[in-house]
Amino acid sequence: MVFSILASVILMAIAIYLRQTESPLNQMLGSSYKVEYNNFKTALSKVSIFILRKAGLKIDMEGINSKLELAGRPAGLSAEEFVGLNTLLVGLVTALSIGISAAGKFPIWLSLILIFVSAKFPMEIIKNEAKQGRERMRKDVVDLGARLESGTSAGLTIIRMLEWASEGDTLLAKELRKMVSEVQMGKPLHTVFSRIGMRYDIPEADELTLLIKHADQQGVEIARHLRSLNRDFRTRREVEMNNEAAKIKPKVTMVLVLTAIVATWTLVAGPPVQRALEQGFFNFGTF
Repeated sequence: MVFSILASVILMAIAIYLRQTESPLNQMLGSSYKVEYNNFKTALSKVSIFILRKAGLKIDMEGINSKLELAGRPAGLSAEEFVGLNTLLVGLVTALSIGISAAGKFPIWLSLILIFVSAKFPMEIIKNEAKQGRERMRKDVVDLGARLESGTSAGLTIIRMLEWASEGDTLLAKELRKMVSEVQMGKPLHTVFSRIGMRYDIPEADELTLLIKHADQQGVEIARHLRSLNRDFRTRREVEMNNEAAKIKPKVTMVLVLTAIVATWTLVAGPPVQRALEQGFFNFGTF
């Protein structure tokens, strides 16, 4: 037992020594790898965008960037890097599938399908994630409207409420931090706030922008108008939830009906089929 304890202490000392001596090397190699990978992504994105534009294809980089933002910026990709990697994927799939088709392994139409899927599938994933991110942001904007109503009713300024709302890790909080900085630099609040609605297609943000603009230019009390707007937001949300529930109900009903049919056939036909099997009714012998 003494030998086991001594061996454990020696192994632990060796591990600590290796950790202290190799960590700087690992960090240096890791940072070198990250630099090379980032350089590769940058070069690939520039070449890919150049080729696509020369081919006459129009790329909505701003739209792709907003979708990536709503999707949570997967792998930290920018719009240019996403286009570059997607183009590389399509090129690899095209070369591989055409080569296999030329060798007679599978038909050319299957190669075309694979190329089409490689070109569309990554963006469809981003669109789906962006759709969910947009719904989360809509909810955050509605919550922001309620917080603005509470704060302005208590005599606080809109910019102060936006500073509090910017504390967080959500996409809206990040946008609000940028917005507050720009307002402190002298830009009109409604001008910078309008970017949320335009960039991410959030109708509630557009309505808040109009309300803020009206309050800035006309000097009217905004709390009462926010109360009315939040009431509209709640009503709209209830209507949307009822519509979603109405769409789900037929699907649930279909699943229940199919389950009942399967259960009924199992109960009705199960015992006769079992007796037939036991009596060898389905035993046709060998031919």
